Parts: sequence; C-alpha cells; structure tokens
Amino acid sequence: RLHDDQWSPAEVQFLTKIEERIAAVAGCDAHPDEVELVGMLTMPEPEDKRCHLGLHVDTNGERPFRYATAIIYLTDVAEGCGGSTVFPLAEGPGFCPEVEHFEALQAASDLLDKSIDHTDRALVRDQGGPEAKVLAQRLVERGEDGTAGVSVRPQKGSMAIFWTRNDQGEIDPYSWHGGERLLGSKDVQKCTLQKFKEIPAQFRDRGMAEFVCGTRKRAGQ
Repeated sequence: RLHDDQWSPAEVQFLTKIEERIAAVAGCDAHPDEVELVGMLTMPEPEDKRCHLGLHVDTNGERPFRYATAIIYLTDVAEGCGGSTVFPLAEGPGFCPEVEHFEALQAASDLLDKSIDHTDRALVRDQGGPEAKVLAQRLVERGEDGTAGVSVRPQKGSMAIFWTRNDQGEIDPYSWHGGERLLGSKDVQKCTLQKFKEIPAQFRDRGMAEFVCGTRKRAGQ
C-alpha cells in the first residue's frame, strides 16, 4: 500500500505521481473504493498454451465495478519471447473482418450474459454447463491465434490503458484479454505495475453509465 512504512517519502511521492498520471488519463482521481497499485512479476512457464492463464475481463475476482485498467511495463521483453498482453477481439490497424472473429465476439458476449468473466470458470470450474464450455473454448482458440486482435509487447516505461466498460456502462466484450506466456530462460522476466480503476461508490447505484461514458470521452475513446 502507498503509505506502508516500507516506502521512503521520495518513493511515496513517486508512486503518488504515477497514480495522478493514471487518473488524468482514466478520468477519475484515485479514491478509497479502489485498490492501490498492484505489482506483478511474471516468469517463463512450461505451458504450451499461448495465454496459459486463460482469458478474462477485469471484473473477475469479484471486482464488479472496475471500468478501466492501466498496465505499466517495468521491463523490456524481447520480440519472440512472449509476454505480450493479448486482446484477441480488438480491432487494430489493418483489421480484416472474418467469420472466426465474429464467432469469437459472440461467444465473448454470451459468456458475459452468463456472468462468466474468466474462461477458467467455464473450462475448469464447469460454470454455465456444456454450452459455456463450448463458448469459452471458442474464445480461447481465438486467443491462441497469434495473428488475431492486438498484442501489446512490454516495453520498459510504456503504459497500456483500456476500458473494461463501454459507453453504456456495460462490460465490453472487446476487453477480454490475457497474458502471453514468457519464453526462454529464467533470466527472461516481465515486471508490471497495474492500476484497476473502479467506479466510485456514489455512482454505483445510479449514474454508472454516465460516469463511465464521461471518463471515456475525456480520454478520447
């Protein structure tokens, strides 16, 4: 936490500035209704799947009021070593519509309609029954396609920010994502600092869509 004794005054000031810069982009100051910055270290995995931890939207983990996520990359990961943040449904530059994309997008929407926000809920925990498992597998297969969607490769000092909710305040199926496994020796590491922006408590019962829409407009979404 920001005010833990482990941080020196200079470090607290530095972390506070990071919070402030993220808030400026995300359209909402840091507040008590959201968790503080989260650090994460990722090491190479022996898994053969590209997105070895599955795909999810950031309301997973019982955090239903998250609306945007900022990921700050603290290390470089060389091209070909994995570690990208993968958005299999994102329509980036040169996007070419194809049947598989729209099938996966529909699967992503259907999973959300079933209150499933992580593919493991269907594939591992059997939530939603056989139909949900088929939908989750379709989405995972799209994530395994290295040419689909948008992948953000870690570059030290860069930040990726994306919205979990759309202008209507609903969870955006385009925001499904996952972390690509790291390849190589134990010397290959990915360090990130993440901020999960949440809707303040006063907007949760009413005005949620207006709040989210306002943050997206201020960010030029």
